[in-house]
Amino acid sequence: MGALIMALTLGLAAPSARAQTTIGSTGNSQHVAIHDAQRPGQVFTPPTNTALTSFTVHLARTTPNLEVTPSIYEWTGSGTSGPPVWTGTPTLVTLLSVEPFTWTPNVVLDPAKSYIFWLDRPGGQNGVIAADAMDVSPDYYLAIYDGIGWVSYPTFETQFSATFAAPVAVVPTLSEWATILLALMLAGGATLVIQRRRAAV
Repeated sequence: MGALIMALTLGLAAPSARAQTTIGSTGNSQHVAIHDAQRPGQVFTPPTNTALTSFTVHLARTTPNLEVTPSIYEWTGSGTSGPPVWTGTPTLVTLLSVEPFTWTPNVVLDPAKSYIFWLDRPGGQNGVIAADAMDVSPDYYLAIYDGIGWVSYPTFETQFSATFAAPVAVVPTLSEWATILLALMLAGGATLVIQRRRAAV
């Protein structure tokens, strides 16, 4: 019985490898200006592995100190839906050349839904986002909010990379471990009682 409890305990505690899937764009990049009230976003549909662990886009500034605040919303096909699923910390873009910027949301998404990784920014700050028209998929495309509504660009996608992994298994707390062990011991004790009664008959 002790060996059974130990085996079950080790099995529950053993970490499992997280299979990763990466989606993104390839090909020659072009620069799309973002200015005035425009806020760019990348529409995407998660793969089966639904925990978004990292998201990278390529940005540059054209005015000093371009600040962007990343967030993720559900995407309806023509706009965002509901409150943000995740909001990151503001990030300062100081380079004139297009460089990758990576955020680590670690948020679980539904593969049956579409989402947009949106870069909000203060009005009047201008910059560029790298985009390309290669490897275009209906699941991935550029969308820009112009201050009034959304404009989608189905033949373009931002130069991006998103990595997904299977969600991390929840590790039991100490009280939950105690409950698990108590249940196993009770089950083992009940089994021994039943076996002794059968042997006595």
